[in-house]
This record gives sequence, C-alpha cells and structure tokens, in this order.
Amino acid sequence: MVEDNKHIDDFLESYCKLQSPQYAVMLKGKWGSGKTHYINKLDIVNKKYIYVSLYGVKTNSEILSKILKNDIFQKIDEKIKNEKVIQSISLFKEIVSDKLISNKIISNEVLQMQILESYNDLAKCIFIFDDLERCEAPINKILGFINIFVEHKNSKVIILANEEELDKNNQDYQKIKEKLIGKTFDIVSEVDLAYKHFIDKLDKSDNEIFTKYDVIIKDIYKKSKCNNLRILRQIILDFYRFYNLVLKKYQKVDFIKDFIQIYFILSFEYKNNELDILKMKEDYPWDGTYSNENKETKIETISQKLNSKYTFDIDSSKILTLELWHDILDKSQINTKDIEEAILSSKYYVDENSPNWKRLWHFKKLEDDKLEPLAKDVYKELSKSKLNNIFEVLHVCSTLLYLNSKNLIKYEDDKILDISKKHLDYLYENKKIDSSSYKNKESILSNDVWETLQYVESKNHYFIELRKYLKYIFEKGTQDRINEDRNKIIKFIVYDDDSLYSMFYRNNLDKNLYFNKPILKDINIDNFIEQIKKEKQYKMNCFGLVLKERYIEKVYNKELMSEIDFLNNLNEKLTILQKERENKISGYNLSYFLEDLQKSIKDLQQYIDDTKGINNEI
Repeated sequence: MVEDNKHIDDFLESYCKLQSPQYAVMLKGKWGSGKTHYINKLDIVNKKYIYVSLYGVKTNSEILSKILKNDIFQKIDEKIKNEKVIQSISLFKEIVSDKLISNKIISNEVLQMQILESYNDLAKCIFIFDDLERCEAPINKILGFINIFVEHKNSKVIILANEEELDKNNQDYQKIKEKLIGKTFDIVSEVDLAYKHFIDKLDKSDNEIFTKYDVIIKDIYKKSKCNNLRILRQIILDFYRFYNLVLKKYQKVDFIKDFIQIYFILSFEYKNNELDILKMKEDYPWDGTYSNENKETKIETISQKLNSKYTFDIDSSKILTLELWHDILDKSQINTKDIEEAILSSKYYVDENSPNWKRLWHFKKLEDDKLEPLAKDVYKELSKSKLNNIFEVLHVCSTLLYLNSKNLIKYEDDKILDISKKHLDYLYENKKIDSSSYKNKESILSNDVWETLQYVESKNHYFIELRKYLKYIFEKGTQDRINEDRNKIIKFIVYDDDSLYSMFYRNNLDKNLYFNKPILKDINIDNFIEQIKKEKQYKMNCFGLVLKERYIEKVYNKELMSEIDFLNNLNEKLTILQKERENKISGYNLSYFLEDLQKSIKDLQQYIDDTKGINNEI
C-alpha cells in the first residue's frame, strides 16, 4: 500500500484480529476517492469478508438479502449442519424473491433473528458496508441494524461513506455514530495501485501507451487535486478510445508526450468543473495570437493558471483548436478529419516540405538564421500574388505584422496591408474565391482560425483593415454573382430548367444562395417578357412550382416581401400575353402558370397584410 494510507492498513490489520472489538470503523472520503478500491485491495489472511452496498437500500431485509448472496452463506449447508439455519435461509430466500406461498408468510424480523442467532461464525466475519450516504432508509435505522453485528454478534464492521453527504446536524445520526463508530479515517487516493488496475483491464496490445507515460499521467492527476479515482478511470477510458481512433498512427515522441499532457490536463480541469474550454478563447488567445492586453491589465489568464498549476507550457504546445477540444471533452465527439488536419498543421509535423506561410506561422521553431530568408520568401509570394486563397493571404499578413511588431523582421505595416489587398483583388478578379466562401462569408469574417491555425495578430489595426477590405470583396463578388444569376434565372425560367430548384430551395449545395434572398425583385420584367415572346413554347412549370413553395411556409417571407411588386407586374404582363395567345398551346401553358403565380401573390400579400396589422396593433 502507499504510505498515505499505511497507518490505516496497520490499524485494520490489528482491528480484524480482535476477538470482540465492540465498535465499527468508518473509512470516509469523497465520491470516487478510492474507498471501495482500497478495501478491495486489503489482504488480511484467514478472514471472511462480506461486502454489502447500501446504495438504494430501504429495509433491513434488503441488507440481509445481499448478505445471503455472499459465498459464505451460499456454501453454508456444507459447513453447518444445523437444520434450523438451512430451513431459515431457504425460507428467507423465498420471501425476498416473492416466491413464498400465502400460508408460509412469516415476519422478516423473526427470520432475521433466526439467521443471525443460528450462524455461529459471525464473530469471525468482517462486514463491509459501502455507500452509507446513498441508502434510502433513515440513517439511524440502518446504523441501528448494523449495530446488531457489532454489539451482539461480536463481528468486525467497516463502514465506507462520503460523510459530507450525510446530515451531520441530524442528532440521531450523531448519537448513534458516537455509540457505533470507534475510529474514523480519511482515505487518500491510491493512484499507483488504481492506475495499474485500470490499465490492466485494457487490451494488453493497447495499454503500452499508458505504461510508457504513467509517470506523466499520475503527476497530472496529483497536481489536478482531483482525488477522484473514478474520474481518473473515465479519462483513461476516454483517451484509450481517442488514442485508437486517432493517435495510434502517429509516432513522434515529442508530439505524443505533449498531446497526452494537454489531453489529461484539460480533461481533469473539465471533469472537476474548473474549466469552461470555450471561455479560454475570450480570456486568452489560445491558438496563436500574442496580444499584450492581459499583461497590461495584469490579469492572470486561464492558460497562465494552468501553466503554473501543472508546470507545463500549454501555450507553446498548441495542437487543436478550442472548438475541437470542446467537441472531444464536452460532446465525446471525435472529428477525425479535422483533428488530423490540426495535428499535421502543428509544429510537430511542419518541415521543409510544408508551405512557406505555414513554416513562418511556426516561427518559434526556426533557427536564428532561418527566419529572415523565410520571411523574405513569404513576403515575395504575397507581393507576387502566389498564395492559393484568401485564408493564406490573411495568415501571411497577420504573421508578418506580428513579426514586424516584435522587430524580428523589417517591413512597413502599410506596405504589408497594401500588397495583401492587391492579392485579394487578384483572387477576386481571377475568380479564385470559391462559392462556398461567399456563402459562409459571415463565418469567415468573424472566425480567427483556418486549417486549425489562428491568425497570429488578429487585433492588429492593419489586419482589421484587411478584413474590412475582404468584406468589401465579398460584397462586390456577391453582387456580381447576383447579377449573373438574374440572367441565369430568366434563362432557366424560359427553358423550364431544373437548375431553378437548386437556386431557390434550401440545401447544402454551395450554389444555393437565394432561398431567403429577394433576387426576383430586381429582374427586368420587360427583358423577361421579351425573352418569353421569342419562344414558341413556354411551360415555366419549374418556376411555377418554385413560386408556390417559396411563400407558402412563410418562414422567410419577411426577407422576401420586397418581391411582391415583381410578382404583381409579372402577373399583369403575362395576363395580357396569355390573352394574346388564348387559343394557342403557349397561351394554354401560360394559363396554368398564372394560376400558380396568383396563388403565390395571394400567400405573400396575406403575410404582408398580417404583418402590417400586427405592427398597427403595437
């Protein structure tokens, strides 16, 4: 046993040898502190243990039922020839299993006394009553029953309890405790024994990682002051799952070592309710920003507290984003693809084959003579518009600005901003900004992370200006696309093209933009009608279906109200055209479309009227 509980070991060894101690021993500790684990490891020879969990127990009979399930009593017929005992036990088992027929009903209390009085070896037994605080019967009643074993049967009794959960102000509890319990000990978690026990339960082929890093993990457990072996076991099992799903294929020792430390530190803090992971984003620039704001206010950040508590530099060992850590620890959600991208983007896997901008992001790993030439290459790539996308431009600008602010390189901030804007212009003009970026522009403009790496200097004035310029690029590109799509819509309507569905129905396709955008309001109706007149046939079935579905649910009608003028004008002009083609197939087809159009006008106008009515009431 570990030294922290050695005095308890010695005392219990002596206690269990007493002929008639006439008192019980209480081992107390918080939930998960290892009370049950400790008692299971006791090794006192030639003693008979009877373990009983009091969890949920309401009656004395339930306690006896659990006692009788012990191996000692299961084999009683081999050891004791007293027919009265055997008959009593058999009858009691029928009672507690609800199999007793009506003419054999007998008082449980009588049966209890028969069993206790008939078993002559009770004085040699050690009764261990666990989970005292979790029983549902009155505590004084349960302790009174346990006292029968101590006072009248000369048994040794050990009670395990989280005394903090008991009502210490209960006078009955205090009174009977003073009479029953002669010694009380606080159990200290025996992490070494428990840790070995936990990992021995895992597949031997997979528990090597826990053996290799056992000193680190146990040290983190102790520094966490968790003192809860159940939480340790939970975290071990969680990491075991994570390791097999993700980490097993990575072999770099420094990476595995640091990842294990971060995983267990964050896990213990989270399990102890000491850490709101996402709040760290507000409190400290977790993924790469190096603002001096907290230093100036002299407020110790969460990361700084953890660094001090665990003597581990979390800041320099960043691997995953806070969002990914939150998914892992709070949701038990392992996004393998995103996690692996983060790992490969981390400092542990950045090498000479990595893109220059990414190597520069990890500038702390560079040797003194490597920074300046690498920064020069990256600056040149930026000025020559050689980067692949808007995110790389943002990263490069942010990193250069930071290095410049620390006098590690010498470039003009306004020049960095200027060439970054020109690079964005180049990407825009050459249509190298993909459609998903336009669709997710709000997220891109507010998110400080790309490829799991955070922009190094997101608070810098020049970087903020670049983001504003990117917003302008997005707005300009979105308007360009709207103008292009208006012409496409006319074409799709006239030729009854199914592509209309993807433009107007909400889905996950990147090309969908208009399920809640009033794009129809600015379509030139005269051009539209002229286009229709050029066709010999015009069904417009798809457009009719789109309009019917567009307004009927009312979910997005607030955003679409401005389309009502377009619908009314279209109805007016197509009604005239339909009358001109009244006895032709084209006129026949138009009549069906007009029915859908008029129904759509009615639905949208009704929503507008209802909205006005509500506003007038207010």
